[in-house]
Amino acid sequence: MKDGSGRVKHHAAPIVAKKVSPAPPHGMEIAIARAVKISGLLFQMRFRWRWAQIGVRYRRSREFRLDHLKIHGQRVPLTFPEGEKATLEYELGQIYFDDCYHLRRLRPKPARILDIGGNVGMFSLIARHRFPRALIHTYEPNPRLQPYIRPHLDPLGVKVFAEAVGHHAGTVAMAGEAGSLFSTVVPDNTGEVPMITFDTAVQRIGGEVGLLKLDCEGAEWDILENSPALDEVRTLTMEYHLWARPGSTRADIRALVEKRGLRIRTNEQRPGEHWGMLLATRA
Repeated sequence: MKDGSGRVKHHAAPIVAKKVSPAPPHGMEIAIARAVKISGLLFQMRFRWRWAQIGVRYRRSREFRLDHLKIHGQRVPLTFPEGEKATLEYELGQIYFDDCYHLRRLRPKPARILDIGGNVGMFSLIARHRFPRALIHTYEPNPRLQPYIRPHLDPLGVKVFAEAVGHHAGTVAMAGEAGSLFSTVVPDNTGEVPMITFDTAVQRIGGEVGLLKLDCEGAEWDILENSPALDEVRTLTMEYHLWARPGSTRADIRALVEKRGLRIRTNEQRPGEHWGMLLATRA
């Protein structure tokens, strides 16, 4: 085709964007994707199965509720202090599902369990599930928690003591406003909370302790250092608190536990944290 000047007029060919098909995924990528999907499904199945063992059943994740447990046929409604439901439900998950106190691995099964720092009874609930025939004594000094811990544990035959436990007898007062998990006791001659010795607690349960659980916000140091009856403990599982002894380290708590004749099985402390979890057994 010519224009008015006689020159040939060329029309530029339209540019058509070609659709490039993505390269098919590599066989290894397909295998990894499938493995990830299967792993997620297995985790969900394991999660549901474990909670179903203690009466928590649901079909969809949004239906998950921790409003009760069922321990060996006994339905236990769960109640929590105002404003602490989410925190304490998380704590229960740590104890039961994540097994932070290593209850699933204990052999032989303990016949007598001493729970020092019971809070609302979460550890003892799971201990009763794991060890249905054990004698369990739980100590919780905070008067504010008695309306919660007793309804949780009384139906399961767990004996609850509204007392603090230390290396000497007397009275104490409660301190701390950051939630019940962080409450501490301080010596107070006019305090309304009684404190007994650890040795007395051991005598009450029969003189021998198959499993001692300590989570008493710093009081564990005095118990470990000054209580002769610790020699009667076969297995110790504890949350330790380095902040209660300024300048102390993970190595210090390890040395103290080993000094009492216990062998460390696990000693876990996250970087930057001033507390940790420890499991030890007597050789």
